[in-house]
Formats: sequence, structure tokens, C-alpha cells
Amino acid sequence: MEEVLSGYLANPVFLFLLVCWSMIWKGIGLWRAAKNDQQVWYVGMLLLNFFGVLEISYLVFFQKKDRWWEKIEKKIKL
Repeated sequence: MEEVLSGYLANPVFLFLLVCWSMIWKGIGLWRAAKNDQQVWYVGMLLLNFFGVLEISYLVFFQKKDRWWEKIEKKIKL
């Protein structure tokens, strides 16, 4: 298992895609946290990097306004 992981991490294309994935979610999460005036979430997302996991969990469950899952539920019910 360790050999497979080190093989992926040595691949520059995989690393590039991983960085892009993380930066996209980080940007969206930081923007929404700043817009919703949630400084703790903003600082946490700014300092911690978990490849988008923290940002995605914030966007789906913890932001104050316009939660994505509420928008999806409204569209499905219509």
C-alpha cells in the first residue's frame, strides 16, 4: 500500500490535480465564510489543508446562509 501511495505522490500530474482540487474548494469555502462573517471557519480553512474535506463539510453543513443542500432540496421538490 505504501508503494502505491508513494507512486502517486511522485507523479507530477496527480500532484497538480490534487492541488487544483484543493485550491478550488478552499477558494469557495473561504469566500462563503467571509461573506457569512464566520471568522473561525475562515481562519480554520486558511490554516488547515485537508484536500478540500474541511471546505466541503463547511459548505454542505455549517455555513449560515444559502446552504447548498437546501438549494438542491428546493430544486428537487419543484
